[in-house]
Amino acid sequence: MSQRTGITKFVGNVLEEAKDFADSVLDRTRDLEHDLRNAVSKPLKPTTQNTAPPPASPHAASASAGVSVAGNAQAREDSGLSGRPGSPVTGGPA
Repeated sequence: MSQRTGITKFVGNVLEEAKDFADSVLDRTRDLEHDLRNAVSKPLKPTTQNTAPPPASPHAASASAGVSVAGNAQAREDSGLSGRPGSPVTGGPA
């Protein structure tokens, strides 16, 4: 086989570059299509959410247990954990 020269070599190089460009465009188009499909379908997919009610706050739990918030404060005070002066927590004067 003979080596290409002149105009034949030029046309061959142009066609080779056009082929490489077309391959690159097709690859990028495929990636773009994939990304667009994911971007559109993700928000539309149903999610499985936990339907359990949110946990109650500690105050609601103590109220529902029949113990008032004032009763909790009294219990802390009786145990010496109130944080008031004279209690073991603060160590202040009695």
